[in-house]
Amino acid sequence: RCLKEENFHCSRIMLHLIGLIQLFSGNGFMIIDDTLLPHPRSKKIKGVYWDYDHAQNRCVFGQRLVFLIWSDGFWRIPVAYSFWHKEGARPKYRTKNEIADTLLRWAIHQGLTPEYITFDNWYASKKNLKLIVSELGLAFVTRLRCNCRLMYKGRKLQARTIGRRVLASARSYTFQTLGVWARAAEVQVGDMGTMTFVVLKDELDGERSSIRYLLASTPRLSARNVVLRYKSRWIIETLFWDLKQHLGISNHQGIALCASEKHVAAASLAVM
Repeated sequence: RCLKEENFHCSRIMLHLIGLIQLFSGNGFMIIDDTLLPHPRSKKIKGVYWDYDHAQNRCVFGQRLVFLIWSDGFWRIPVAYSFWHKEGARPKYRTKNEIADTLLRWAIHQGLTPEYITFDNWYASKKNLKLIVSELGLAFVTRLRCNCRLMYKGRKLQARTIGRRVLASARSYTFQTLGVWARAAEVQVGDMGTMTFVVLKDELDGERSSIRYLLASTPRLSARNVVLRYKSRWIIETLFWDLKQHLGISNHQGIALCASEKHVAAASLAVM
């Protein structure tokens, strides 16, 4: 009966809890990411499409869910979420970046003012970065694709080229506590002004060790702080793990999409 109730929402509970925690631990930060809820034998469930599952390294039937969460390093509170649909499945198609924009606008409209927002390179579109910096007035830390172009010393170069020049110009810093070496430099990003670019070598996101590139909207932010802020993104991965392994977020078998949404809301409440 709860899954069929149209007025069943958990956002008010989440926002009140965040407001209470902020009294003791500050504004915290927010993370954007998406996850796949596998339904390999449930082709009739609404919102289920063929999609690539990184956990299984193959395509499976599943529902793609875009999540926005708030955290202070200990608490992990889902703020908002939305199902992504493939092009043609809905009258109006929305990309995952557009869904993330909507979730961010809603969260800020509700009064949340995080210290920064962090996400991986999938959500590092110029439109998203401009929304966060210019419209919402917030800071961000993101990972960049190696072919992303930025202004460095008056020239527009790819991130990998900037990384090579930064490393060649000075010795990189080694952070033993973080297990990385990194070097920071200032770059220009469109009309958004000066930002901090960091090249580092580390096993970010659980991947094998190689050269990575990070971008922080805060100018002259130290390489250590940029790395720390991006590493805080891993909290959402632990949240997805708990939701799937312990709280059965993927186990709902109802056909209606609204019931799936309420099931995700119930799991989000249970995870706290």
